[in-house]
Amino acid sequence: MAGIVSSGVGSGMDFESIIMASLKSKQQMITRPVTVKKEETNIKISGVGTLKGALEDFQKALKDLSDGSAFNQRKVTSDQNENNPFFTVSPGKDASNMNHDVIVKQLASSEKVSKSFDNTNFKNSFEKGTLTIKTGKKDDQGKDIELKVEVDEGDNLEIIRKKINKNDLGITANIIKTDKGYELSVDSGKTGEDSTNNLTIEVSGTAGTTPSGKDGLSQLAFNKASNANSWTHTEGKDAIIELDGKEIKSKTNEFDTQISGITLTVNRISEKDSSGNFKSNHFDLTEDSDAVAKKMEDFVNAYNTLQTKMNQLYKHNTYKDGVNQYDGGDLAGDSTLKGLQTMIKEKISSFGSISGGKSIFDMGLEFTKDGSLEFNKSDFTDALKDNYNSVVNAFSGEKGLVKSLEDSLKNYTKSDGILDNMNNQLQADKKKYEAKEASNAEYLEKYEASLRKKYGSLDKLLAGYNNSLSYIQGLM
Repeated sequence: MAGIVSSGVGSGMDFESIIMASLKSKQQMITRPVTVKKEETNIKISGVGTLKGALEDFQKALKDLSDGSAFNQRKVTSDQNENNPFFTVSPGKDASNMNHDVIVKQLASSEKVSKSFDNTNFKNSFEKGTLTIKTGKKDDQGKDIELKVEVDEGDNLEIIRKKINKNDLGITANIIKTDKGYELSVDSGKTGEDSTNNLTIEVSGTAGTTPSGKDGLSQLAFNKASNANSWTHTEGKDAIIELDGKEIKSKTNEFDTQISGITLTVNRISEKDSSGNFKSNHFDLTEDSDAVAKKMEDFVNAYNTLQTKMNQLYKHNTYKDGVNQYDGGDLAGDSTLKGLQTMIKEKISSFGSISGGKSIFDMGLEFTKDGSLEFNKSDFTDALKDNYNSVVNAFSGEKGLVKSLEDSLKNYTKSDGILDNMNNQLQADKKKYEAKEASNAEYLEKYEASLRKKYGSLDKLLAGYNNSLSYIQGLM
């Protein structure tokens, strides 16, 4: 304590060592149990966090298998050049086996206009004004969507191009420079036949008289009905394919609603034979058992990773001469963790398919002696061939294993779930131990003060005896 002189100064006795030894003994007696409990609680808090993270990782793996389409993996084979195909096919979630002959007759294109500017009379420096570009698109209220471009006096084609391109309407402008001058093109960005003859460029806000040395902004005006002769106009077109001899159109180069289960994207026009007729290309869409097996392998690996982590957390501490070595897991011997492990294993062990009555262990899964899962790809693919729906229902159907595991694990990982409540209780215990530590510190301070008072009185008493003895000895 501050301000206290070492005890024993008056009597010459080493009371200070006695005080410190008593204080140390008392400190160990009352603080060590609390410190140990607090540190054990901290370890468990860390363990709960680790367990929750491991369960959430496993839940992500379950999510990949949580609906029926997870097993609906398809592969596309075609007689096209892989590096430069005429079309590509992307299976959707509801794709089924199919095969078709396809001819790409036309690619979708957008409406655009272009105009040349001859160096002879063109100064490439425009008067001030406003360009309003319309493509015929409507907003949600049915109003025309317009792009207004403010042209400052002296702006050239390159500056105007940049200003036009600063929009999110899909409208683009490009410039080609030649020996004779410039060519400006404006693209509506809207593909399909219904975009034809919708593009207009209006000019407004000019002074009425073109300033000397400037180009009139009206040169950039376009309307197919009035000044089409000075511009080159390209109509918008639909993409056209023949599917097994039937012609199909799309406003874009993607056919995503016309053929169920797939998206067919056209890349280039099909080749023609020597007679000038289009040549078709074939594609097949079939089950991709390798892709489905890969999903199952990922599930098995995720399960084994979770089990390894839980085993590490559950590992018991060892004792040497009755002293805990704290060499086990952060949740050593925890009953909640053990119950969770048992629940997961029992769900997998007892699960069978809904329709065929087969166990999932007839479908390529097997438990090893150490409790981990093993995946037999051959048995799994055989089960898919024998009864595809039975496998789907057993694993990822509405009443399948994955859904059952998801529902059970939510009770542990959800907000205010089992692990959150467990963590809250541990945090409360930690605060209790911290409060006890503060109380112990206060008690030790008072205990030290009482020791010093007691030995201080004894020191004075002995010092008085010593003085009396010295006085008597001086008289003899």
